[in-house]
Amino acid sequence: IPDLAFGCTSSSLHKLMGALQADGRRLYLGIEIWDSFVYSFGYTFLLASSLQWCIDMGHNSNSNSNSNSNRKSNGTSLLHIRMLAWVPWLTDLVENATHVY
Repeated sequence: IPDLAFGCTSSSLHKLMGALQADGRRLYLGIEIWDSFVYSFGYTFLLASSLQWCIDMGHNSNSNSNSNSNRKSNGTSLLHIRMLAWVPWLTDLVENATHVY
């Protein structure tokens, strides 16, 4: 399976897909779609939600000591951290698209 191998070439992917034949390729495509859009999306959403929860907890604990303008600027910059969870998901989609293609 290409996801478990460290690096693969186009010729090795062609050999693998040829060896799988039609039924194997159909099964492989189903697994890739489930992995990319159900499992990985759910995992990424959970990670992003956890990061958001941690940011909110930290933001609320500092609310008494900071002014309103400071909280807003710090909170806004920290909110971008939760978007980091989506970067591996997007790169995995690109990788899986090359395997399926």
